[in-house]
Amino acid sequence: MTSYRIKNSHGLTATEIRAILQAWDVTAWNTMDTLQFREAFSQSEFHLLSDSSGLLCIARINFDLSIRIAATIYPFPEFVGLAAISKNKGYGKTLIGHIIAELKRRNMECIGFCRSEVRAFYEKCTVPLLYDKAKYLLEKEQQDWNNVTDDDDIIILNVSEAHHNILRRLSPIHPGYLIFES
Repeated sequence: MTSYRIKNSHGLTATEIRAILQAWDVTAWNTMDTLQFREAFSQSEFHLLSDSSGLLCIARINFDLSIRIAATIYPFPEFVGLAAISKNKGYGKTLIGHIIAELKRRNMECIGFCRSEVRAFYEKCTVPLLYDKAKYLLEKEQQDWNNVTDDDDIIILNVSEAHHNILRRLSPIHPGYLIFES
């Protein structure tokens, strides 16, 4: 039997943090200790799927992201870091279902980004995608705004119809600008 929980970075155990870092396998983060992890991800919440054997799947909601489109800034929490400890067992799909239900319950908008290689996974989860729109989100690099992402699509976990339409209109002549608070 699986259980779904949400924790902030300070509520995670050292064992959970080690499992998350191992699942993510990001070289720059592999040497983080518990305190560094909690500080680095203090503006995030972690969605955990586990059973009696331990952690099965994790994802993170990052609250540091906003997107400026035209003259308006939209705070869009970012779905990121989805990782199943054991692959191809349905844990990712199950966790996404829990996350979407929780976002709707809290009336909280949330988007994510993905490469075209994983589109089929999100399509199987019946998560709406805005195909090839992530490349129109620019990020500040030194003094210039550039497309620095290798993501292709925007994942729509829970967004109002009005905001969905705004994101749908992203284009080379109507880009968005990623703003990270920290």
